[in-house]
Order: sequence, then C-alpha cells, then structure tokens
Amino acid sequence: MKDQMENKKRIAVISSDHDLALFFELEAMACGCSVRVFSSPPQELSEFDFVVLDLAAGYCFAEEDSCQIAAVCRDGRKTEHLGFDYVWEWPISVQTVREAYENTVVLKKSIVESSVVNNILYFLSDPIYTVVYRNRTISLTQSEWLVLDLLAKAGGQIVDRAAISDLFAGTKGNLADVHICHLRKKLEAPFGIRLIETVRGNGYILKAKIVYL
Repeated sequence: MKDQMENKKRIAVISSDHDLALFFELEAMACGCSVRVFSSPPQELSEFDFVVLDLAAGYCFAEEDSCQIAAVCRDGRKTEHLGFDYVWEWPISVQTVREAYENTVVLKKSIVESSVVNNILYFLSDPIYTVVYRNRTISLTQSEWLVLDLLAKAGGQIVDRAAISDLFAGTKGNLADVHICHLRKKLEAPFGIRLIETVRGNGYILKAKIVYL
C-alpha cells in the first residue's frame, strides 16, 4: 500500500475559483492521481510532480522546481510563456488535461539526484533516429531526434524555445513544447527521472553525457 501511494502522481491545483479548481481536482482523481487544492500559492512545491496554476493566483515558482507546470489563463488574461510546460485557456477540454496528467513523470528525489552521475545517452547511427539510455533502445521520430540532437549538441547549455521552433520553420503550432513533451514521455517516464530540465523563462537543458556511435 505504501509503494502504491509513493508511485501515485502528485498534483497541486492553485486557484481561488471554485469551479476551475474543482474541474482540475476531479480530473486528477479520475486519472488516479493524488491531488491537493490551494487558494493561493503554497511556500513549498517540491512534493508535487505537476502543478496547475491559475495565473490569477500569482506566480510562485523558482528555477530549481522540478515539477511540471500548467498555467491557466482565464477572463481573457494573457501571459508570456515564462517557461511553463503548458499554457491553457479556460475553459479547457477534459482530453487535454488528462493527456497532461497521464504524461506526468513521478519524480523520486533519490533517483533524480543520482541520475546525473554516469548518466549517458547514446545516439546510434544505425538504426537511424534511435538512442540507447539505461540499457533501453528507444526509437524516435525524425522530429524528436532533431530536437534531442539540438539539446545534446548544446553541451549542457540552455537551448531556448525559439531555437527548437526554428527546426520546424513554416509549421504552425507550439512545436517546441510538443516535442519536449513527447521526448519526456519516451526518455523520462519509463525511469521516473527528469532528464530534460526546464529553465524557467529561458528554455531547456539536457542533463546527460552524450555519446554518438
């Protein structure tokens, strides 16, 4: 029973709007997550894997926070991206919320801290668009591989969203966040770690040693 509780995805919903908070709370419960609701930002967020933030409640994150963040705009309120993993306009579809909850990685502090040590990501030349991580062979799409390759060649430096979007010039949509989400699902979710770090308001860093084969 204790292991089941520890493996549950931990969701925080921050909003003083009853209907909005209730919607995200019920969807979290429907997805089998544990959830807490706050009317204003709490002081500590490290215990959560995913945070839904009503922007009317105020910004409440530090760069070192490892949780994924969905910012919710309502009443016509606009926002700069500010490094959020998702930006949603209220009202929002059930499907969109559930997909985000389902793609959330359960972060275990001991694993996250140790994952940086001897953390090697191998890029294979054959088969193409394939990487090996923690003895697991992972197939990527061409687009996912291009994004991961860009992060890898940055050598641990920040890659901003504009640079990722430039890979798909002329294509509509927020492709930087879409591809990061897909990569996290393939590279992070199976291991319960954070491999691609979000730097709030800047971009992403790939936290691994890279070897091209």
